Amino acid sequence: NSARGAARWDLSTRVSRLFGFGPPREQAGQGRGGRPATRFGVELYAQASNLFNRTNYLNFCGNLQSPFFGLPTSAAAARRVNAGLRLMF
Repeated sequence: NSARGAARWDLSTRVSRLFGFGPPREQAGQGRGGRPATRFGVELYAQASNLFNRTNYLNFCGNLQSPFFGLPTSAAAARRVNAGLRLMF
């Protein structure tokens, strides 16, 4: 159990923009949780995991008799990009 696997390198990010509309709330200023001071809001977002799509190997073969000894048997998930819309009221 002293052997180490390959290095893992992953970068994830999220970008969002919040738009408020409708009549103002009773309290002035920014609402709780970053909500706008207006009654309704729409948030547009895009998020990405493994942004540079680097292969991160997992689960190396440990059988000394196997021709695959020391080679990876799987890899972590590839790049994933999500875009969405959130409504607040």
